[in-house]
Amino acid sequence: MEDFEFESEIGTDLVPRAEPELLLPSEFHTRMNAMRAESMAVVRHAEMLLASKIETLEEHDRVIEAGRLLQASLKNVTEFYKPIKQKIDALKQPILDWERADADVLKGTKERCGAAVQEFEERQAAAEALALKQNEAQTSAAAADGELPLPAIVQATVPAKTRGKVPRTTWHAEVVDFLKLIRAVAAGEVLTAALLPNESYLNKRADSDRGGMSIPGVVAREVKKVHFRM
Repeated sequence: MEDFEFESEIGTDLVPRAEPELLLPSEFHTRMNAMRAESMAVVRHAEMLLASKIETLEEHDRVIEAGRLLQASLKNVTEFYKPIKQKIDALKQPILDWERADADVLKGTKERCGAAVQEFEERQAAAEALALKQNEAQTSAAAADGELPLPAIVQATVPAKTRGKVPRTTWHAEVVDFLKLIRAVAAGEVLTAALLPNESYLNKRADSDRGGMSIPGVVAREVKKVHFRM
């Protein structure tokens, strides 16, 4: 790659330094330590109750109360970090937009360069093939007249290798007939890995139909969990 001089318009004194404290509210660490101490107290209380199996209704109620406290602490943790994350996202999004805009310009022009080079090489290759075909026809005609045929020599017009350019071919699949693909998988002609189930749709059907869901090859599984209300 040739040397390319570029003078940045941004002075080094204007480059921001990584100071996450600027994004944090006042007394952040004090409040965070207090929140963590409270959360760990709740966790230790619950761990003590979970050290042995529930044997009585009283122990059952205590574990439920511990679960409610854990749910409340979890909400406090989420609410504590939420405004900080929102501030970071607000600062990050413009940077991501700038990066995308700058990269898109470069990618677009780079792709145009590649397309122009490819078009030239294909055009030159076609011209070379045509010249070779015409030369062979002339040689065959000369041989038919009893003259000694000359070797067909055509000067190559496309360089075998150019510095800075690497030809690359990629392939991608495009499903043009989904039902035909499904039949091929069902017939065993194609591996089932070619198809992926729509789990979002199936989960919604299972949640709505429950035990009455009737989709071939799919079973609605019931998962029981205990949710602690605050």
